[in-house]
Amino acid sequence: MPCLSAIRRLFGQCVTPRQLIKCLILLTVLCFGLTNVYRALTQSDYLTARDSTTTTHSQLVLNKTRFSLFQSLFNFTIFNMIWSQSDTVPREDYNDKLVRTKIVRQVDYPEYNVSLNGLVRTVPLWLRKLQKKQKTKVQSSDDYYFLTELLQVRIYESDKAKWSLKELKQWMHYMFLAGVEHIYLCDHLLYEHERLDLPLKRYIDAGLVTYLSRGVLRDAMLAQIECYQYIIDRYKDKHMWQIAVDMDEYPFSAQDTKENFLVRYLERIPSNVSEISLGNYLMLGQGNRSYQTVIERITQMTPYPPNSLVKPIYRPHRVQASIHHNRLLSGSQVNALPDQLKMLHYWGSRGHQDGSRETIQTVEMTSMREHWAAQLTNSLMTFEELEAFGNMTGP
Repeated sequence: MPCLSAIRRLFGQCVTPRQLIKCLILLTVLCFGLTNVYRALTQSDYLTARDSTTTTHSQLVLNKTRFSLFQSLFNFTIFNMIWSQSDTVPREDYNDKLVRTKIVRQVDYPEYNVSLNGLVRTVPLWLRKLQKKQKTKVQSSDDYYFLTELLQVRIYESDKAKWSLKELKQWMHYMFLAGVEHIYLCDHLLYEHERLDLPLKRYIDAGLVTYLSRGVLRDAMLAQIECYQYIIDRYKDKHMWQIAVDMDEYPFSAQDTKENFLVRYLERIPSNVSEISLGNYLMLGQGNRSYQTVIERITQMTPYPPNSLVKPIYRPHRVQASIHHNRLLSGSQVNALPDQLKMLHYWGSRGHQDGSRETIQTVEMTSMREHWAAQLTNSLMTFEELEAFGNMTGP
């Protein structure tokens, strides 16, 4: 082909006939579209455009040349559709920067077992991924995550709710099982001996946790917003999604009880959605103190959210931080359907007037214990986190 030979002489030998055909089609569509735009602008006496905060496209108000401009926009859409059919670059939507983010899948990390204290255990997916990364010596600074977690926490002895490092580690392992790849921890310490960087050193060194000491601003809500906004500003180009729940809040799906369920849920979310709100279902009572983890002990759940204190999952490059609802810079907000995804908030005895009388109606909900207690125990054991079990602390 003489044309192909000329182009190869101009640009080198990397141009294929398929690429040449694509280029010719794109140039034709582009020229046709620009011609229609020129005609529309020269013949129209009224054209305005307004950007919307809830969509990624401009809203056009037309007068005389509605059909011509529609045709131009249609041609431009075809141009984008053809251009996006790349063999090498997956596209989530045109505004997302993390188009190369790799979703963790079972097939990428085959199952295997280990023997610990005479028991054979299956290594969870999140730990297989971590071990593979450590073997290949990939630097954490180069990682691009599909889902991360933001947490502000203070662990101290006089906490009336009795939350301790044990419960924090239980919650962290559950979030890893849910599909979270990295946790940003804002330590709202009051005294130096409360610092969590030493007790969590193993997680920090492994690249699972980024630790930030944030004890200067004492107002808890203001400190949380400040720390979360700092993380968004610094890392928003390295994450597709972030979730912001506290250590007593567990995301739960009644329809998907397998590891990585949050990732599978988020894969189905349309690209125009920037934030998903999780309903706040309280888990109440002291429960059965013979169990060693929080999710085993407490099984009394409110049948509906008693308040509007939802928690968000969001695209960090489209929001400004807040507590329950972020301020959206673009895109839309939706509420998660309770059967698909909800938040279990382990209040424990905080929902009681005294030690026995309940102030909020509850129903028995054992699905969390039945589906996740064994998986959580297995995750802690395979990571050799034996000190995370206990029944003397926590709700």
